[in-house]
Order: sequence, then structure tokens, then C-alpha cells
Amino acid sequence: MENRTHFAVLTLEIFIPSSHSLKDKRTVIKSLKAKLRNKFNISVTESAYHEKWQRAQIVTAEVSTDKKYLDSSSQKIISFIEYQLTGYGELISQEIVIQ
Repeated sequence: MENRTHFAVLTLEIFIPSSHSLKDKRTVIKSLKAKLRNKFNISVTESAYHEKWQRAQIVTAEVSTDKKYLDSSSQKIISFIEYQLTGYGELISQEIVIQ
């Protein structure tokens, strides 16, 4: 039996109303990225809105041979982000691609 490798890519847009400067935003995003890497062992990058101080887009990537695991993990990542943003911002859109 051959194991096929699958991947999940999450694209998440975040609104940070408490941010009043790029420095404020980068502090929130840098912390969030580090927590995601440590908790889920995934790749994370800020991919858009680099010069917008209240908006960010991050992308996560994860690889597995189990699609169900990737789906479950993606939902856990989204829930974790929503929890981490409490009091700082909100998740305004999300896209999950699993192949």
C-alpha cells in the first residue's frame, strides 16, 4: 500500500483594531507566529498587508499522509488563532486548501 503525501494550506486574514502602529501589529503577529510554530510544528508566514497597521494575512502549511488529520489540525489551528486574538483582534476570513 502506497502512502500519498498531502498538504494543508491555511490563508487567514486578521484585523487588529488595538494596533496603532506597524510596531504594535508586528508584535501581535510575531507572537502569534511563534506560538503556532511551537504548538503545531507548522510553517507560518505573514504574506500580505505588510504596511497596513491593523490588518494582516498569515499563511500556514502542514504536510501529512492523513487527510483527516490535516482537516482536524486545520480546525484546531483556526480555533487556537481565534483564542489567541481575544482582546487584540479578530479573524475576518479564512481559506483552507487540503490536497
